[in-house]
Amino acid sequence: MLTMWTDPIVDDLAQYRTKVAEKFGYNLVEMVRYYQNQQRQAGRKVVSFCNEEMRSLQESAEIYAEVYAEDPDLRAVTEAAITN
Repeated sequence: MLTMWTDPIVDDLAQYRTKVAEKFGYNLVEMVRYYQNQQRQAGRKVVSFCNEEMRSLQESAEIYAEVYAEDPDLRAVTEAAITN
């Protein structure tokens, strides 16, 4: 029987990514803002979207959040993808 190799660093990153996603209710716009703020605080160059792209991202995130809230299958798939 083959066993899957795991890397503790990758596991830690997956757990962190899940905590951040849960903290912001899987809202992509809020997650982007959070990570941009982290970049600023670290003194790194912050990549930003132009207004049109941000608006489109906001709309997509809102639609996804609505569907996510109502669809347990989507929640399961999303959470599995984030934790793996």
